[in-house]
Amino acid sequence: MPKICVKKVAPLPATVLVALLAAAMIAPQLATPILQAAPASAKISGTPADKLAVGDTWTYIDPTNESNNITATVTGIEKIKDWNEREVECYKIQTTRSSSPMLLVHYVKADEADRVTVALKQYFKGNETYGGETVYTEIDLMMYFDPYMSDLDFPLENGKKWTSIAISYMTGYSNMYYYSTGEWFNVTYDRSNATSGILIWRFEVLNSTYVTVRAGTFETWCINQTLYDNPSSPISSSVMYYSPKVKNVVLIEDDSGSRVMELASYSVSYPTQQQMMMASLLLFSYVQSQSSRTTLLTVAGAGVAVAAIAAVALVLLRARRTV
Repeated sequence: MPKICVKKVAPLPATVLVALLAAAMIAPQLATPILQAAPASAKISGTPADKLAVGDTWTYIDPTNESNNITATVTGIEKIKDWNEREVECYKIQTTRSSSPMLLVHYVKADEADRVTVALKQYFKGNETYGGETVYTEIDLMMYFDPYMSDLDFPLENGKKWTSIAISYMTGYSNMYYYSTGEWFNVTYDRSNATSGILIWRFEVLNSTYVTVRAGTFETWCINQTLYDNPSSPISSSVMYYSPKVKNVVLIEDDSGSRVMELASYSVSYPTQQQMMMASLLLFSYVQSQSSRTTLLTVAGAGVAVAAIAAVALVLLRARRTV
């Protein structure tokens, strides 16, 4: 059964700024395709505000084992060749876990509006435990997705559903030394013998809701995700809470509702153009939320309104959101 998320409505400010009317005049051209179906407080989802930026960082904890931290950082933009040997410009997202020397690198297509994973690199060197036995392991593997794996399909809206079907191809090597027998087990994969598998993810936006995690309280899109090994056989299901403000997931729950990962801290930034658009959309959102109870707004003058909206934009341009 899909998880039902209950939306908690945050209190609105008591007054309406004159500048909001000016924002309402310029924002529709930017926001109309997104605003038609999105809830008022999450209208920035799907705009450039959701686009990644070099330096964005998120740290997560496992609530059942707080020493197990996961940190993901956008370390740069890099051109790689996909499975079909086409050159693709990607964000390089490096992920580390405090409890393991494993390094994961996600290559996310940089020029897509959606979050689309082109490839995933896995690197590890150290001891691992398999079936109660300690094994020295060296792994350097690259998993390619063809077609690319769709993680998030913007713009998000209540009831939206999408399916991501990707064939994975793995190249590289895996070397394992068993201390108990003194033997090595080595496997190398290239394009001639790459292991392949199918990944089928089905997503559904249940609604928008507020959630509180270590990093704070965020309004999020509540998204049910189900993994299949074939189109009719689900393997697992979970719920993730995506925050446009954070540009990432802030909480993941398993199918029993238990928290398995939550955001502990983050640091994200936006280029100038994105900041201006965010300012306009946020102000326009406020106007819409007040329209049902406000029948008249007095305009004190276009000059005052423009100055006010410019001031808001300037504050946003100078800010770098850090928690």
